[in-house]
Amino acid sequence: MADVIYHNWFLQMMTKTVNMGSGGDVFNLALFTNSKVIEVDDVDYSTTNECPETGNYVRGGYAFDHDLQSVTDVDGSNWDIFDINEDAAWTTATITARYAQVYDATVPSKLVCCFDFGADKSSTAGTFKVVFNTDGVIKLA
Repeated sequence: MADVIYHNWFLQMMTKTVNMGSGGDVFNLALFTNSKVIEVDDVDYSTTNECPETGNYVRGGYAFDHDLQSVTDVDGSNWDIFDINEDAAWTTATITARYAQVYDATVPSKLVCCFDFGADKSSTAGTFKVVFNTDGVIKLA
């Protein structure tokens, strides 16, 4: 689950400018170093302190297949869940990242949420992979 949900994302939902359902907006996941300052009031994706390009990691990060995302209303437990049924992975990459930000690349580049790995995570000429929690990317009551 996301560690930070950006305030502006709620505004995007309330004004119907974001489509998180299957076939909707395209979401990306970008990796950042431990120099990144995470502010809940940030609005737009920025390359400041983004991990450098390496292997097949490029600025802007991984673009998810919008047909593999979903929004589910779980009536029995009163949850709404946004999920992306795909892992972000970069092969032959030498990466050291502390944070991963999901942003809407369609609206243009509005931040959605951030994951804090708790410490630097690294790959050396190998695969760096971000796997979402089985409970979804975001879970709201």
